[in-house]
Amino acid sequence: MAFSPTFQMSGATDGGALGGQFWDGRAATLEAQVSGPLLNPIEMNNPSIQAVVNTVKNGPEAAGMKAIYGAGVFNDAATAFGAIQEAIAAFERTPAVSPFTSKFDAYLNGKAQLTASETAGLTIFNGKGQCFNCHTSTPLADGTPPLFTNFTYANLGLPKNINNPYYTIPAKFNPMGANFIDYGLGVTTGRSTDQGLFLTPSLRNRAITGPYFHNGGFTSLTQVIAFYNARDLGQVFGAPEVPENMNTTEVGNLGLSAQDQTNLIAFLGTLTDGYTAAP
Repeated sequence: MAFSPTFQMSGATDGGALGGQFWDGRAATLEAQVSGPLLNPIEMNNPSIQAVVNTVKNGPEAAGMKAIYGAGVFNDAATAFGAIQEAIAAFERTPAVSPFTSKFDAYLNGKAQLTASETAGLTIFNGKGQCFNCHTSTPLADGTPPLFTNFTYANLGLPKNINNPYYTIPAKFNPMGANFIDYGLGVTTGRSTDQGLFLTPSLRNRAITGPYFHNGGFTSLTQVIAFYNARDLGQVFGAPEVPENMNTTEVGNLGLSAQDQTNLIAFLGTLTDGYTAAP
């Protein structure tokens, strides 16, 4: 998420490694993250750093870049690309990206009341649902509103998403085809104890930002919560893609009733930005 503080990777091997951008933490900073999509051949597919620089140089933001970084900012491709990375990361840190204007924020500021269902969902979130253990629901020490992530990694035991388009792209990009296994953080760190771990995302705006999980295998919050609640009760959801290092203490058999799950979804809906209190 854009509002994520930047951490360096720690030496933890128990799912507690902090920081990094992307689901697998392969970029240490927001600035480093910028180059990934720009240059990835199966994302934005720019052929080179120079191509990106040329696009910005000939675009509407060129004057602004020169005003900030100097008239010669585009003279050297590496320097110009670094400035582009810095500018994008600076924008990602602004309130424009993280406005904190959800109903829950209004509730914390005494400007809104949660419904009975939303209140019950918050209690479940911070209680038997165990959501708060990874999706921290309290403000940061500096007063920043709750970010609903603790910036750690976990293996939730997700099954493969058989509809993942990555499995059918040209072999030069994915030579393993449908046999590809995503080991997440384990690829980044090279540690077997990190295999199958992925970054815990913020839950802000998650009600409107599906599909869910690192592989997009779930399309609704109803499916997500059902998975958390009953992953270990038979093979309803399918075998985990990476069975090693699974979280077996906070996921899998939570004992949530149908009403509990409905209330939890109601609470998650309060984390969507753009809330306007009724007159």
